[in-house]
Amino acid sequence: MRSNRPYILPTRHGLAFLVALFFLFLMALAYGHSMAFAATFFLTSLLMSSALLTHLNMKDALVESLKVPSIIRQDQLLSIFVEIQNTKNKNKMSLSLYKLGESKLKVSEGIDLKPLELKKAAFYMEDQAVGVHHYDNAQLMTSFPLGLFYSWMKFQEKGVFYVAPRAINHMQIDPQAGGEKLNKLDNKINSHEQVSQEGDFYEHRHFDVESDSWHRLDWKAYAKRGIFLKKSNASPEKSVWVLDVRKLESLKRDKAYEQMSYWIEECEKKGHRFNLILKKTIIEGLEGNDGVAKALKALSLEAQGESF
Repeated sequence: MRSNRPYILPTRHGLAFLVALFFLFLMALAYGHSMAFAATFFLTSLLMSSALLTHLNMKDALVESLKVPSIIRQDQLLSIFVEIQNTKNKNKMSLSLYKLGESKLKVSEGIDLKPLELKKAAFYMEDQAVGVHHYDNAQLMTSFPLGLFYSWMKFQEKGVFYVAPRAINHMQIDPQAGGEKLNKLDNKINSHEQVSQEGDFYEHRHFDVESDSWHRLDWKAYAKRGIFLKKSNASPEKSVWVLDVRKLESLKRDKAYEQMSYWIEECEKKGHRFNLILKKTIIEGLEGNDGVAKALKALSLEAQGESF
């Protein structure tokens, strides 16, 4: 990854140290005390040495790779995995990822690198706003050894991640209340319809007169519809649910999206296929990890006021 030159500035402790050093120098001038002058020059050399060591500790460090999850929920930590390379024959101490774009990371202990060592590490970001976040650089930082100065270096890395609303069940009901089974929206029984009867789930499929057993024929369906259909066992987890934000008009906007996020999470846990209906977006046939990720991306954009 392409990097810029390292930069260095005093920390809050470093600024306080500079102010104290300035007043000590004024006292030495006013009273002409040799010990005050000696202390001033000693502390000044300590300050300059600290600045030099901080700069050298950052110099020649390199971020080889950076992996950011494509989507998280707002109450989750964003885990950022990096590989940092020490390109010199000297130890480097307390290096940490400080920023991703304009977003600051959670304060954590840095990593130490031996000469020419490549090390993997994880850093974390929290309390991100719901929506889409773009970044075009990452910042590596250190304040070793005394914390009086901090040095940082930018690495060019472009990407995007989505932050979806928290999954909170404000209505204390299951996902079914957010929509209806697709077959209940259709009055006709087709060749792959799924229905429930006394708690048992089964599918209606086309009945082949030549190959299927007559014992499997659903006579009740034939009496009502006049068509031959056979029963096939099915699981309620395979039913398709319609999650419709328009059914949550009684909730405030943010809570409605948190409720939708909760229903998406429940569909993921129970293995439901589902359709997502938002004010600006309709997505059908969502299932599995890819479907959940697509739904959460659409939800995060909608909550931000954009469309998927």
